[in-house]
Amino acid sequence: MRTVSPSVPVLRGPDASGRHSTEPGDVDERRLKRGRLGRRAFLSVLTLFVLCGLLGLFGVRERQATVTDGEWTVTATYPGVTRAGLAVPLEFQITRQGGFDETVVVRMTSDYFDLFDENSFEPTPSKEWTDDEYVYWEFDAPPDSQTMVIGTDTRTGSSVQLTQKKAELSVMVDGEPAVTVGLKTWVMF
Repeated sequence: MRTVSPSVPVLRGPDASGRHSTEPGDVDERRLKRGRLGRRAFLSVLTLFVLCGLLGLFGVRERQATVTDGEWTVTATYPGVTRAGLAVPLEFQITRQGGFDETVVVRMTSDYFDLFDENSFEPTPSKEWTDDEYVYWEFDAPPDSQTMVIGTDTRTGSSVQLTQKKAELSVMVDGEPAVTVGLKTWVMF
């Protein structure tokens, strides 16, 4: 038995009418079943991929973490899962019972910001500095308020893929963390 690809016509000798036939030759049944199985598997994966996209599983997944320690409460809203080039939420709400002193100092793990193209802070810090591990921001405290919201305009970096970063965000009092919240972001492809 001769095996020939079903997609390649084979010219046979002339039939009774004198024309050449392009009818495929004998095809191995196992080869046909493997081809059919391969096409079905490909279509199943493609269908699953499209369904995941329709359900929004490839977009930004926002997370929120809240920690309360004594008179301080910090709530961080951040991307738990994101993709390169997407705008992401990054906001910190800081509450202190009894109100703030004149300034609020916030410290964050500096390499976490390697994930993002950060454009601006709202409000703008009055001072910023870094050390080997952290970036520090000093903000003027809001008058007559117990809550301060710090937001950033950020996008996931376009060249960042398949990376996971963890960070700590702390409110500093007299050079020491008063309250610390942990963040973890996974960047997909």
